[in-house]
Amino acid sequence: ERAPHRHRHREARREEQRVVAGADDPSFGRGLHAPEDRLPRVRRLDLAWALGGTDDAAALGFPDGRTVTYRALREEVLARATPGPGRVKVLPESPRELIVEALAAWHAGALAVPQAPAALDLERTYDERAALLLFTSGSTGGPKGVLLSAEGIRANVEAICSYLPVRAVPDTALVLPLRYSYALVGQALVTLHAGGTLWLFNTLAYPAHQLAAMGQVGRPVRVMVLGIPNVGKSTFINKVARRKAAAAGDRPGVTRGKQWITV
Repeated sequence: ERAPHRHRHREARREEQRVVAGADDPSFGRGLHAPEDRLPRVRRLDLAWALGGTDDAAALGFPDGRTVTYRALREEVLARATPGPGRVKVLPESPRELIVEALAAWHAGALAVPQAPAALDLERTYDERAALLLFTSGSTGGPKGVLLSAEGIRANVEAICSYLPVRAVPDTALVLPLRYSYALVGQALVTLHAGGTLWLFNTLAYPAHQLAAMGQVGRPVRVMVLGIPNVGKSTFINKVARRKAAAAGDRPGVTRGKQWITV
């Protein structure tokens, strides 16, 4: 009796995640295959939702202290709002340019692709509900693509803003490459939607340089350290703090709950 239940559960998860087998599959990107009553209602991430800051507030910040206001960012995005619903926009490598082009693609209803494999057909029109296409590295086989819908991204961003104090602590230091969903959606888009300032420290190659730059922009630096048990989180914190600030041990569960440690 349990086998059919597991099968249905597995199929539901496969549909919900919308995992695409490979870019060379003829059916790739044809649709999200959701039942009619579950079709996403949101078909694009327009600027009125994506950029929540006031005109004169700083939207983007750089290691040298320069900033770009929300007014300037809106104007730049609107000038590049192409190519149209269902079409593909491959995003550039530069973090600043990638953010501008991603926002422009989403405002136009296009499909943003941070890193496109050679097999991806850039001339095709894809499902208009899809907003972001991410690929695995392909180190253990062909690259695997995952289509994210505009409504899914929007729900993710709003969920993060509901349980993290993004508006109370509006400065975010971005250190990861934007081809990762956590960096692009969980940090960049969350911060801009909340009206905060996204500091692009991922242009610096080494963590020591990133930390030094954070200390020079005149904002308090708050760093979150997380990971699975027994990977050295507390040891890392103690090395940064240059004292035994966090309890460390050779067993899991030594650290329980959140801790604020001043460095």
